[in-house]
Amino acid sequence: MLLPAGARVVLQVHYHNRTGGTVRDLTRVGLRFARATVDKRVRVIPVLNREFLIPAGAERHVVRASYTLPPTWDMHAIGISPHMHLLGREMRVTVTYPDGTSRPLVYIDDWDFHWQGSYRFRTPVPLPGGSRVDVEAVYDNSPRNRRNPTVPPRDVGWGEGTADEMCIAFIQTTVDSERLGHRPIDTGPPAGQP
Repeated sequence: MLLPAGARVVLQVHYHNRTGGTVRDLTRVGLRFARATVDKRVRVIPVLNREFLIPAGAERHVVRASYTLPPTWDMHAIGISPHMHLLGREMRVTVTYPDGTSRPLVYIDDWDFHWQGSYRFRTPVPLPGGSRVDVEAVYDNSPRNRRNPTVPPRDVGWGEGTADEMCIAFIQTTVDSERLGHRPIDTGPPAGQP
């Protein structure tokens, strides 16, 4: 990803303090800089839906999001980062190509808010212009959901808090036609090496 000289790095963290007391933040950030020629930048396409309401008591509420690449954008997906909160149960992300064929990008059938991250594809997935990426997220807002933060359940929509919900799949991509040929700045040997 491009990080211009002098750029500020801003980290957004969703805290959910269950104790109600003061808690020390132990977050750390590590940056690795390219050591080889950089030919393509990583770009992120968020496929999301902010306009939903998960009714109180709903055991299997489906929320969908979709994004169609402009016809001139030929890309490859190199990774994906699905994101939901505590009511999330499943997320399926697929790509449908202009010829009508489709391909799965990720399917998580037992979502766990405390175990989420980015997934890298072994082989970049083609995303020719006109391809459509679809997200289908399933939520459980029933009292039977042991992860439900609200008892009794309440209607839940988009929000930044852990007790709110989100429906996003961040698709990490590269642009096929991009040829940067930039050589990285020599920052010395990697940490821990002479």
